[in-house]
Amino acid sequence: MAQANFPGDRVSALISMVDCKICNTNDRDHAVWALGQLGDERALPVLEKYNAGNNFSLLSQETLRIALRHIRHEDINWTESFLWRWMLPNEN
Repeated sequence: MAQANFPGDRVSALISMVDCKICNTNDRDHAVWALGQLGDERALPVLEKYNAGNNFSLLSQETLRIALRHIRHEDINWTESFLWRWMLPNEN
């Protein structure tokens, strides 16, 4: 859904969705989760921006914390992330 609404690769589109002020909060939370599963460090600045310690946010703080831990490679279950990424179609 993010790539249908925002330009760029899947990570760029998800980052744009998280940062979108007019997008549904539930869709933004799903984008946060997906970014955590993908583990791409390009997502760190936007996720840190919405982390409660830095900025008030309607986004799920628990989802943000988990996504940040995944991207930072801290205390996570890699099996779930690996399987989720494996099922994604290749980007061209």
